[in-house]
Order: sequence, then C-alpha cells, then structure tokens
Amino acid sequence: MLIDNPDLPIGNIIMLLSLAMAFYWLVLRPQQQEMSEKNSMLNGLSTGDEVVTTSGIMGKVSHVADEVVYLSINQHNSLIVKKSAVEEKLPKGTLKGYRK
Repeated sequence: MLIDNPDLPIGNIIMLLSLAMAFYWLVLRPQQQEMSEKNSMLNGLSTGDEVVTTSGIMGKVSHVADEVVYLSINQHNSLIVKKSAVEEKLPKGTLKGYRK
C-alpha cells in the first residue's frame, strides 16, 4: 500500500492535513463565528438599546455614530465609548432593576 511504503511520505502528509483540519474546525472557525456575531450585534445597535461595555459600565444607547456610541448612564451623565468597547446587548428593561 502507499501508506506503508517508506519511500513515500503520504502518511505524514495525511497526518499533517488531518491536524490542520482539526485546528481549523476546533479553533479558527469558532473564533470567526464569534467575531461575526459580535460585528452583526455592533452594526445593529440602535437608540434605546441597553448595553454593557467591556469595563462593566451599563447604559442606554442615546446615539450611534460611525465608530462611537453615546451611552446615557443616568439622567445627568452620559459617556462616549468606542463601538468595539460594547461587549453585549442586554434585554430590554435590564437597567430598570439596577437603578434607584
């Protein structure tokens, strides 16, 4: 057989291809899907969405620009954060449970 022939490195080639495919399916593909989901979430941000940033700050989106998001923290304070700093979109009404 071809695999048993020591002159042909086909067994090594098959092993390397198998490892490369396993690396792609177990590491790279999940990362790409996660990035795609986050990008679609960031592109879908709109006024009124409740979000949390990577630093743990929660607020309501008051305006969305190209690269930044304006967050209303309370009645008197607002922040301007980079879009990439938004970690996740919260379900509507989440912030009401945290406000006094």
